[in-house]
Amino acid sequence: MVIAAALSMAVATVAGLTWPYDGDHFRDIAQAQATLNGHPLSDPFYRGEWVWYNPLVPWLVALVSLATRATAPLVHVQGGPWLNLLGPIAFYLLCARVAGRPAALLSLFLLVFVNCDTDPALTCATYSPWLFVATFSQGLFFLGVIALDAAAVADTDTAAIGAGALAGLTFLAHTAPAIVLGGIAVAMLQPRRLALAGVAAALVASPFLWSIVVHYHLHVVNAAPMAWTWAPTTRAGMPATFAANGLVLAAAAAGIVITRRRVAYAWLATASVLTLYGLLREGTTLPAFVPTFHFWRYTLAACTLYAGAALAWVAERVARQWLAVLVPAIVLALVAWRLPHYRNRFDFVYGRGIAAQRSADLNATATFLRKSLPDDAVVLGSRGLTLEVIAPSGHRVVGVNPTWSNPYVPNEPRVAARDRMLAAIHDGHLDTFNATADAYHVTHGVGLGADECARMIAAGLLPLYQFGEACVVQRRPSPMR
Repeated sequence: MVIAAALSMAVATVAGLTWPYDGDHFRDIAQAQATLNGHPLSDPFYRGEWVWYNPLVPWLVALVSLATRATAPLVHVQGGPWLNLLGPIAFYLLCARVAGRPAALLSLFLLVFVNCDTDPALTCATYSPWLFVATFSQGLFFLGVIALDAAAVADTDTAAIGAGALAGLTFLAHTAPAIVLGGIAVAMLQPRRLALAGVAAALVASPFLWSIVVHYHLHVVNAAPMAWTWAPTTRAGMPATFAANGLVLAAAAAGIVITRRRVAYAWLATASVLTLYGLLREGTTLPAFVPTFHFWRYTLAACTLYAGAALAWVAERVARQWLAVLVPAIVLALVAWRLPHYRNRFDFVYGRGIAAQRSADLNATATFLRKSLPDDAVVLGSRGLTLEVIAPSGHRVVGVNPTWSNPYVPNEPRVAARDRMLAAIHDGHLDTFNATADAYHVTHGVGLGADECARMIAAGLLPLYQFGEACVVQRRPSPMR
């Protein structure tokens, strides 16, 4: 009932949409399209560079796109509600294993309908219609915790290898849950089993590890993707975040005493320590692995499990013999009570509003680029066009904003080159434009607005097609296919 209600709301949210709305979505669509173009391990933005962001979700989008012949943007936006179901389903199974079915049902209600009441689902443990990597990967994490608990109980090589393989798959999806799983594994497994699990994880994650470890040597020169901060999960914002989640945290404090399972303790301790590290590293030179809110997600998820366990304990003391009927009835009533408020969440209102406002001209331009330009084209465009149109069409760009840029490639020179070329076009400095365009192998351009399109043509770029306010142009040395 909880999942069905959430799913119906999620499907309604994305109904009729063909593109999502967030920069993370455009980055993942760009990676999916690069995969469809035959380059699953390439940087979706920069020519000649390698994949730097966990690629599993883009690979899934590409696989579904290939199977259904739907475009990657359409698969991404319409597949979000369904792919994200892995999270609440796996969370229920984990809670049932650790605390029993009544507690699992109550915890599931808290996860879906109480957590993240006013914030985007990207930033905390809940369900969402939008296919954020962090939202999808939490489902793999919950399955990974189940696998680690089962491996500790079975104490066999096979179970440890299976848990490690699932942890490796989780790392292919997202770094934060894989790190938390690593901490849980250290607490749960004997040294031999831990080593086997580690080898299995490394083998499964090897395509991505090869890129970031062997090729790039983990040498970060652009820390923006890892150091991005969400204000509510900073030192200044955490008191308000604790207050906003006060009921769940208070119930969790009781649940910790009631539910004495080693795996749950290891989970909460690991996620809490990593969240604390993220808070303490603010303003220091300590390395950032991922933004702090990613670790807070798993701290809150563990607390949600404990809170459900505490509520189930109270229900059992009130009506033990009616527990199997009482808890579902309570949850059904709570869902009905909460649903009108739930419909007004950020993800449902703001997310859909932004996606619905996307210009049809931009969609048509992206489609044209995807179908008509050669695979190796490098396309110049403004900041917004670069992220939202050009890269998602499967083509490389000159420079993208640092938050979405390869952390192992200097970003400032690329953004400066992009802006310098656009300024040269605007001012009619053709020598400056051509020199920089040659250095970055620019073959095409996209403009927005009559003035920018006219200036691009005046700069010697050949007009290929016009889509309302958007235009596609081509440099003379670059033949079209």
